[in-house]
Amino acid sequence: MDRRLLLVLALTFLAVMLSQTLLKKYGPQPPAPKPEASQPQNSPATQNQAPAPSASATPNTLSSTSTKNGSTTAPAKTQASSESETIIENDLYRIVFTNRGGQVKSWY
Repeated sequence: MDRRLLLVLALTFLAVMLSQTLLKKYGPQPPAPKPEASQPQNSPATQNQAPAPSASATPNTLSSTSTKNGSTTAPAKTQASSESETIIENDLYRIVFTNRGGQVKSWY
C-alpha cells in the first residue's frame, strides 16, 4: 500500500512538472511590450494642477485615452492636494471612503 501511494505521488508530481514545462513552451505567449513613444516630461507643479476627472465620466474615458490612430495611452497620474471623504449611505449601511487610494475609512 505504501509503495503504491509513493508511486502515485511521484507520478502526479512528474505530470505537474511536465505540464508546466509544456505550457511554457507551447502555450499562448503574452504580447511583447510595445516601446513607448517619447512623452514630454511634465514638471511636478504641472502634474498637481491637473483637473480631476468628473464623476459623470465613463470608466472608459478614465482608464485610457484614444489617439488618432486608434491606439490607447495611459492617463496621466493626478494627485489631490488634500484628503477628502466620500460618504455612501442608505437604510442598511454607511460607508466612508477617502481619496487616498480609495480606502474605506469606516463601515457601519
